[in-house]
Amino acid sequence: MKPIPVIALLLSVAALAIAINRKDSPALSESPVSDSVLQAEVEDLRQRLAVLEALGRPAALEETEAPFLEKRIEELSSQQQDIAELALSIDSLGVIETQERELVNAYNILVDEKRPAWERAKQARLLKRYGQFDQGAVDSMWKLFSDPKKPYDQAAALLALKGLVTREHRDDVLTALNLEVENGFENGRLRYYGIEA
Repeated sequence: MKPIPVIALLLSVAALAIAINRKDSPALSESPVSDSVLQAEVEDLRQRLAVLEALGRPAALEETEAPFLEKRIEELSSQQQDIAELALSIDSLGVIETQERELVNAYNILVDEKRPAWERAKQARLLKRYGQFDQGAVDSMWKLFSDPKKPYDQAAALLALKGLVTREHRDDVLTALNLEVENGFENGRLRYYGIEA
């Protein structure tokens, strides 16, 4: 039984016991008004108890939905078992190991200054997706931005740094954009990625 109907039942029994005790005492038996008040309270408590029991245990609803709920519980249990088996088999296929190897390779490419700038910048997306774009990667990209070897190196660095430009580095980006304007808009990629960053 649920706790609310039990509590209501106990309250009604207590009220009834109090009413009987007061009825037996000579001082209270002379006052018919208090008896009627107590009887009204007892009746009110009984009505509340009936309402709470109706809310607490919808028998018709339970009977009609019980088979559906049991079937749904069995389906969920089966799905949970399938997920557990799949999780155990993933590691045997080497998926996690392969992913870790790809992330290490991507990080090594990103920080390798001998690699082309765009190849380095493209690795940032993978590293960001898995939360591996750390301060070392940011510093490597800022170094690429600060010391460009080719005209599009700064744009590649800004592609990798999208969303990570701090107030301190924003001035460097604005300076690079101003130089681009002074040079006659030769590097459209720098403008595009500079605005995005």
